[in-house]
Amino acid sequence: MDEGRQSTRRWRWATVLALGVVLGVLVSATPAGAHFQASIDHIWSHIKPKADARYLQNTKTIVVSDIALVGQHETQTAMCPDGWQALGGRVDPNNVLTMSVTSSGPIVAGDRTLLAADGTYGKSTGWGAQSENNDPANAVFKVSVICAK
Repeated sequence: MDEGRQSTRRWRWATVLALGVVLGVLVSATPAGAHFQASIDHIWSHIKPKADARYLQNTKTIVVSDIALVGQHETQTAMCPDGWQALGGRVDPNNVLTMSVTSSGPIVAGDRTLLAADGTYGKSTGWGAQSENNDPANAVFKVSVICAK
């Protein structure tokens, strides 16, 4: 009988302890978590407009097409308008199975990156790419550059 009372007391004690932990978490953590998220949202509402106004508001993407003749290696350059600078670029061959991109990079000091000496340069003004056509027919490839002012 004494053993049964001890077991019952343990279960009661464990139940009360578990309920206390659950209630403690609900009472203390929920308002704090809600307040923390509200604070983040409030701060972001002040920062976002300023960040949006500073970064990349005036961009253009220039796309230039070229035809790579059968068995030939072709070069094409997409240039930014005067006063603009290149942020990035891409070369997109018509057929990725029979055409290969052999070079793709920013225009450095007015020429291919490969031709530039090691060092630091000013802004890039375009994107250059080279493609090789192993297709039995002439194929189009395009070069694009993202420009910002």
